[in-house]
Parts: sequence; structure tokens; C-alpha cells
Amino acid sequence: MKVDTAYTIFGLSKNVVYSGTFIRKIYKKLCLKYHPDKRVLDEGNSAQACSYFILINKAYSIVTIHNGRISNLFSSGNPEVDAGIEDILRSNENTTVNELFTKFNKVLEIYKSQNS
Repeated sequence: MKVDTAYTIFGLSKNVVYSGTFIRKIYKKLCLKYHPDKRVLDEGNSAQACSYFILINKAYSIVTIHNGRISNLFSSGNPEVDAGIEDILRSNENTTVNELFTKFNKVLEIYKSQNS
């Protein structure tokens, strides 16, 4: 399964870093909705229910691994700096370049003050 497909199953964007608890909440909702025991009673098609449930589990493992790798790339080990970096990563298309530079400069100042 491709990373894009896994994110699509969860209804998430691949370009955003999500918290583990947020991903887990979506996973649990999908599991409750598409669990084979529940779907068999509704539709009577156990093979399809099982295969979709397996897809959800594979997608969850791919999304958590991929999301963890991305968040680890930007982790400094300093919670204050990490929060600023996460704010920059969560910026959307309406964020101007000046706003991004302002956010980045704040993070840089915190990092410099704590490592000098």
C-alpha cells in the first residue's frame, strides 16, 4: 500500500504532521465503523468486511510510521522550539511568507537563547 493511499483511507493530508492521539482517534472510529463483526450483521458480507478492516490496519501502521518519521525530522528535543516548528508546519496556504519568517525567527531566537 502506498503512503498516499493510507492517508486517503484516514482522510488526512500527507503534508501535515499530526499528533499520535489524533491519528489513533481516527483509527478507532474507523475500526468501530468497519469491524467485521459489526459489518457482517449489517451487510452479510464477511469477506469484504474483513478485507477492509485489514486495509485500515495496514493504513494505520503506514500513517503512524510516516508521520513519526516526519515529526522526528523536525524534533529538536526542546518542547518550546518543537511547538514553534509544529506551528510553522501547520501553516496553510493562506499564511504569507512574512508570517512564516516571523514564526521561524521566533523559533530561532528561542533556540539561540537556550543554546548559548
